[in-house]
Amino acid sequence: MLGTLTFLGSGTSMGIPTLGCNCAVCVSAVSPAGNPRNRRTRPSVLISYNDRNVVIDTGPDFHAQAIRERVNRVDAVLYTHGHADHILGMDDLRPLTFHHTEPVPLYADSPTADTIERVFDYTFRDLNRYPTSARVALHRIPDSPGTSLDLFGARFVRIPVQHGNETITGYRFGGAAYLTDISGIPDESIPLLTDLDVLILDALRRQPHPTHSERDKWLRSARGNGRSEAQRGDPWVAARYTRTNAGRAAGSCVQPVGPGGVRPTGGSSQTRRDLMTHARSGTRTLLAACELPTRAVMPLSALAARGLCHTTIDVAPTGVNVKLSSPELFNYPVAYMCEPGFWVPSEKQAESFRSYLRKGGFVIFDDFRGYDWENLQAQMRRVLPEWHWMELDGTSPIFHSFFEIDDPLSLAPPYGGLPPSYWGIYEDNDRSKRLVAIANVNNDISEYWEWSDTGYAPVDLSNEAYKFGVNYLVYGMTH
Repeated sequence: MLGTLTFLGSGTSMGIPTLGCNCAVCVSAVSPAGNPRNRRTRPSVLISYNDRNVVIDTGPDFHAQAIRERVNRVDAVLYTHGHADHILGMDDLRPLTFHHTEPVPLYADSPTADTIERVFDYTFRDLNRYPTSARVALHRIPDSPGTSLDLFGARFVRIPVQHGNETITGYRFGGAAYLTDISGIPDESIPLLTDLDVLILDALRRQPHPTHSERDKWLRSARGNGRSEAQRGDPWVAARYTRTNAGRAAGSCVQPVGPGGVRPTGGSSQTRRDLMTHARSGTRTLLAACELPTRAVMPLSALAARGLCHTTIDVAPTGVNVKLSSPELFNYPVAYMCEPGFWVPSEKQAESFRSYLRKGGFVIFDDFRGYDWENLQAQMRRVLPEWHWMELDGTSPIFHSFFEIDDPLSLAPPYGGLPPSYWGIYEDNDRSKRLVAIANVNNDISEYWEWSDTGYAPVDLSNEAYKFGVNYLVYGMTH
């Protein structure tokens, strides 16, 4: 499996240039005659493989980094620790999460997860959750060395490392390892770092530092002076080190990295191996891509036009608009109404609609939000004064009439904003009886149907939206 490793940032916690600093490095970072490699944003990397993007750490510069590298999708985020320069960009994930069918997973050890929940309380709290907060799910990683996560066909292994007096998390993925903000590597972590192709290390400065490593410590290891198990196999070592000299710091296998840098070619022969493949003597572990079915989306009308829908039911593939007061309404067992926020039926229409629903008709309300829901409730009280709306969850039969939709809330509304919910009206207010109406509150599922052949939304989202439509139609035709 081929993978690309991109350095989104490799600077210090204060960023480079540092505010108020006139040292040679910071001056060089902004001077027209200086070295642009010295302009560094906070540390983060992007691992791309199998058409997926996994990010390690979202610092305060993540928004600018993502724009610079044209990151339009994030499928998972791994966190190393809870310091500000590694987590404060989490909120910038918001627009990248709205079009996922499920919350984007975040992974962190328990101390880091606690910090993220505290800092971004408005995202994770149950009550009064901010309506347009990021759609993410925070998962705690066990703190034992070697804990692994299988993500989209690749395995990420937790590597405990020291950051001053704290134990934080590094990650190994295939033949690469990312160890940021480290002052030391515990003995228990050394076996997890053998036979690497790429080793990314913290190298803050020349002088010793209480919570970070100095450059020369890693240079000695990479050159074989005091070489440890972690460096055997001559990996390419990327040192997070800032300097004014554009040349390499130490030969062919050690190189400082800057923003947008990717895994190099050349150096030792091992640097040309597949980044996401991990091999060692005696055993071979190949991280292979999962086989996924080919998926495509096509409007239902196009399917009918091409003769791909074979049924004995008399269908109207282009849709029919019918007035609620017309007797023709009773020819159609399923009705669809969008934008009901300004819907105010006449008494005659309300009486006809009431008769339609009581005789077996089924209606879908879609494409509305906020105040529209209040109006819909008020008008349906006129249509069915004795029956009322009940909130639906994944156990409701309509979500299992054809496709199994265990978590209907996992479908992100196309416009974001207010949190979605699903409500229904049952005969005699009895959940064991027939559902006569369903309302997609704060949602517009049909938007995905309407534009599914244009690239408006990801294929996954359009497919999920079609599942809702199929279930609604099957339920309405069979109940």
